[in-house]
Amino acid sequence: MQCDQTREWYEDWIEDNSVLLPSALQEHLSACRTCRELVALIQASQANPETAGDILERLRTAVLTSGPTPGQLDGLRERIRKMILSDLTPVKPRPSLSSLMLGVAGSMLGGAAATAIFTGDSGLHRLSLDQVTVLLVLAVLVLSAFSYVLTALIVPGSPRRFRPSRVLLLSAAGVALTFGLFFDWNLEQGLSLSGASCSRGILLGSVPTLVFLWVVLRRGSVLEPVISAAMIVAAAGIGGLIAVQLACPLQEASHLLIWHAGPWLLAVAVVAAVVWAVRRFR
Repeated sequence: MQCDQTREWYEDWIEDNSVLLPSALQEHLSACRTCRELVALIQASQANPETAGDILERLRTAVLTSGPTPGQLDGLRERIRKMILSDLTPVKPRPSLSSLMLGVAGSMLGGAAATAIFTGDSGLHRLSLDQVTVLLVLAVLVLSAFSYVLTALIVPGSPRRFRPSRVLLLSAAGVALTFGLFFDWNLEQGLSLSGASCSRGILLGSVPTLVFLWVVLRRGSVLEPVISAAMIVAAAGIGGLIAVQLACPLQEASHLLIWHAGPWLLAVAVVAAVVWAVRRFR
């Protein structure tokens, strides 16, 4: 700040040559060669008026060059760099896109397997070969699509060949059409409240997948919280949906739509609405 005061005094002196040098500035001159030379030029201009024009030009040059030297700037940059680095926390490099996709797919399958340990597979023998084939194809498509979309959502700048909302809607439509077209209908069975146990199984079975997904997705950056929350809950629900589908003894269309697909889609809609409301009204 004392160098700045030297310039202020110089500007005052330009207006009035009788302005005296402040005592505080005199102390600074003993330590600052640049300011000392500047003041010497000013005092020389007072002692030799006939050369004032030349001295004023030298004064102007001195003022323009009285800033920090390149060495001082380099030192300042280095100090700033060290201060910034001292506040940074080292992080592991982000995995590749393919590794993240495999991690997401593995999380959904791992959640389904963990849930199936408790639910069993008593409903598997009730499925026909056509139904098993269709469900297997649907599971592969949904797992692949969700893995791709979730990876794209948590890695900013990654290419998006498919919109997340469109993938979510197509997946929901695929599940509904598969249940509605490839399974027999008996609405009386579907409306039975005993199907609530399947809904509880799907919701509880989503927890293992959600835990696995958290381990994978925490390495990313979520910039679209609403659609990301919906996709994460949908992916977590897939684990419970697969496990309960293999365990359910009632492979009937209306039961599957109401008590299997219903709670899965409802959980997605509720979580997306809550996240949107929190961001909208906070």
